[in-house]
Amino acid sequence: MKQDIPLHIIRYEDIVARPEIVIPELMKFIFNTKSIDNTVVQSFIDIAVSEGVQGGYKPRVGKANANTDKYS
Repeated sequence: MKQDIPLHIIRYEDIVARPEIVIPELMKFIFNTKSIDNTVVQSFIDIAVSEGVQGGYKPRVGKANANTDKYS
């Protein structure tokens, strides 16, 4: 039995580069609707996009073999 499962692919790079376009499209897919104009969701997206990234992703700096003393 074959079932069609809805699929929406987005790239992290696209979200970072054009969040005002990509995120509303994702929300329309999730809510299964053609428009989210004049909704609370759209207003939250607008606020988030206008405020920009607050720090963003920063990979942590690790040390090689830093925990070897905890293992026998």
